[in-house]
Amino acid sequence: DRARAAMAGTFGPDTDLGAMVDVVTAELAYERNDPQQAAALLDTSLLRATAAGGWINVYATGFRTAAALARLRDGPDAALEVMSSARALARRKGSARLERFAAVLSVRELSLAGRIPEAVQQAGTLALANEARAQVAARLGWQLWDPEAAVAARLLVATGEPGRAI
Repeated sequence: DRARAAMAGTFGPDTDLGAMVDVVTAELAYERNDPQQAAALLDTSLLRATAAGGWINVYATGFRTAAALARLRDGPDAALEVMSSARALARRKGSARLERFAAVLSVRELSLAGRIPEAVQQAGTLALANEARAQVAARLGWQLWDPEAAVAARLLVATGEPGRAI
């Protein structure tokens, strides 16, 4: 609330920065087990934030939270639809990083739904295990790459290869 008030005083009450703060606040609300507040914040801010020339990490945060809310509310196919929207936005904005992030989270959603063969197929298309290892080895553990290692490990465990997940 303090960040939002400071921004409103500096940039005006309805700025794109305000939408970006709301996207991040929605993630915090979700993590605090308040999905209603998270959904309310995303419903009014994600579209505004993505329409702006904003930050890819904020988009990633918003879509990751939106997918989690969609899964909670309507199941895994709804979460996959959110990731499809994220990939479409990434293509419009020319962001290969966001497109890959959305593809990786799609693999995660498939694995969470128990759709392991589909998840493995999509992970193979992304060369997920190899990319995740390379990112971990390079210590590029920032927000857009962290999920790769986790999703790759989840699939290795699910396919009976837990020793390779370490």
